Amino acid sequence: MSTPFHLRKQALTFLLASVALPPVFASLSPTTHEYCVWACNEATSYVTFEGSEELDYYTNLCASDLFLQSFSYCIQSYCTEKERQSGLKLQDNVCAANAGIHLPDLDQYNLLEGELATVAGADEDLITESAEAPLDYAVVVSRDWYETAYRTTAAHFKNRGLAFDFV
Repeated sequence: MSTPFHLRKQALTFLLASVALPPVFASLSPTTHEYCVWACNEATSYVTFEGSEELDYYTNLCASDLFLQSFSYCIQSYCTEKERQSGLKLQDNVCAANAGIHLPDLDQYNLLEGELATVAGADEDLITESAEAPLDYAVVVSRDWYETAYRTTAAHFKNRGLAFDFV
């Protein structure tokens, strides 16, 4: 019997949280008011979009149109304006430091609340299926998927943090 996807994801998250990360990333750790955007990034990064297979990790997170559109929809759905502003500043810094590019203006993807409700939702099943059949449309991750990413983000950065020093 194979391991359920959510358990594989938890194991991967633990593994990633346990390794030492490059100093450029360590200095870009989110604070509590940036967790929402960080969690949207994390949650949306599990969705596979057409064309993203050819991109490296940070270029996908910083320049892929379908990723950025879906990332923006997540932020619009779950983050306050204050969380959005501070979180996007951090995300832009991550993009500049790791991909050598700046995050584009995500306002181009803003939708009215009624319009946002018509965007396809991405639950665990669709996200899993996207690994085999990449999506050619933007989505908004489900509240459950976002909340899992938020809890993981908060637990990781509150309890372990990435700004530690091994010296």
